[in-house]
Amino acid sequence: MEKDTVLNFNPLVHNVPLSPADEQLINWWHKMYGKTVWMWVVLLVLLLPVTALAFFFFLQGKVDLIAVLVSVPLELLFIWKLVEALRKIAKIKSALRKGWKQISTGKLLELKTSKGNRLTYNVANSIIKVNAPGPYNGLIGARYLKEANIRLETIAIAADQNLLLNVQYPDIPQTERDISNITPQEQTAQKQKNKEDYRSVGKVLGFILSILFVGQLCIAGIGNFFIVFGVYAALALIFFISALSANRYVQGYKHKLVLTGTVTEAIEMRYNPRYSHYKRKYWYRVGPEMVPCYLDSDEHLAPGDKARFEYYANDDGKRKQLIKITRLT
Repeated sequence: MEKDTVLNFNPLVHNVPLSPADEQLINWWHKMYGKTVWMWVVLLVLLLPVTALAFFFFLQGKVDLIAVLVSVPLELLFIWKLVEALRKIAKIKSALRKGWKQISTGKLLELKTSKGNRLTYNVANSIIKVNAPGPYNGLIGARYLKEANIRLETIAIAADQNLLLNVQYPDIPQTERDISNITPQEQTAQKQKNKEDYRSVGKVLGFILSILFVGQLCIAGIGNFFIVFGVYAALALIFFISALSANRYVQGYKHKLVLTGTVTEAIEMRYNPRYSHYKRKYWYRVGPEMVPCYLDSDEHLAPGDKARFEYYANDDGKRKQLIKITRLT
């Protein structure tokens, strides 16, 4: 039986050992930051040859010093971001070794967004800032069930940084989960959406690669055209294969996960669809889960609404891509 360690400064806050589910979620953070590390490593690998060529041709007097100075600040930025991600991984490993999480209970007086894309909960006049699982970028607001009873489970990885492990609203009915078969129409609709998304991303990626290609070609010289072209053609091929794999992945789904429950939180963020004008996107908390709404719709849910969320699911019932959202009340 787990023994709670009560903290002296607040009777509503206590420590308990991490559960296997907590450790699994913390490992999710570890993997997420690990992917970030690889992203910055890849960018450094792509940029280093450009800097090396620029420096080589500068020594030969073929290019000006500005060609070197342009890429060096970018390298320093990438290195700084890489070190930052490695530090976060080290903090997560340290928190896992300690093996304790913090539980806060009481009335939810306020929920708002704060700097660093964090969520700030005011639970019984205790301020708790957390990083919640999910790609929260451009947060601009939050709606919540005011004065609802809430139970927050967090783990501290730094003095001012907590990871959110679980949120429960004891007075809200539990979320219903159901696995069912998907229809051919749903598969076709998601395949078309994937094509549109990858087409939009491909345009931006193609523009960036074109600029890098021309810049590196100017540094390396026209005599190295086929070498430089081969590198960037390989990158474009990788993206193309990824796009094809995404559609085949959707076609491979045989089941869908249906979540039915009451929305307790609505997190609002700003994003730029199709790289045109900004729009708003929402994440909804339904039971302990935070579910994303990527659908382009003017109808949004509010805390207290009951809704049904349908997702593709793998054979183990794990939630994948969103199919549709239906408001029930």
